[in-house]
Amino acid sequence: MTKWHRLCLGLVGAGLVLFLALRFSDLMNGVASGVDLLAVAVLLALLLAPLYSEVTLGGVTLKREIERQVKQEVSVAEREALKTRASLDLQLMPVWEREHSSSPSDWSVQKLKLIADQVRDLEAQVVTAPESDRVQYQKVLRELYWEWLAVAREVYASSSPYQDVWRRVEAGFSRIADVPHVPSR
Repeated sequence: MTKWHRLCLGLVGAGLVLFLALRFSDLMNGVASGVDLLAVAVLLALLLAPLYSEVTLGGVTLKREIERQVKQEVSVAEREALKTRASLDLQLMPVWEREHSSSPSDWSVQKLKLIADQVRDLEAQVVTAPESDRVQYQKVLRELYWEWLAVAREVYASSSPYQDVWRRVEAGFSRIADVPHVPSR
């Protein structure tokens, strides 16, 4: 609910309280009209609305969209956390590279191809996924980038194909972090 909605509901509630205060003596003497009873019912609905996700009065429904707002806020928080992690990943890549050595094998070449294909597919899914699902795809993609880099290092050492993978992963981390890609090499 926006600030303006809250303000309007507050004004309606204040108006109802004022109306009922002016009609208080009639209410207490038992000569309340239908409008008085409607005002009491609407005021009670406004007061109870924060306690319930939905309040219905005479066919009029007041709904709180708590669940949607919570999901939206969680998605925003996850996105920011993912951006932070991907930014850190960009800084850690040179350190990580120095820690790993090369030991090529046929299995590693196959694994490298499988990971590269998976990365391509996942990158395409991230682009076409609804905004609400994108963060989940990007989390998986981030993990795959690290695995791809590790296997490429084993297979290619520091050769040109490894440098190509490095640049591709670096560009991917930049997209996840939502920062401009500035190649480090």
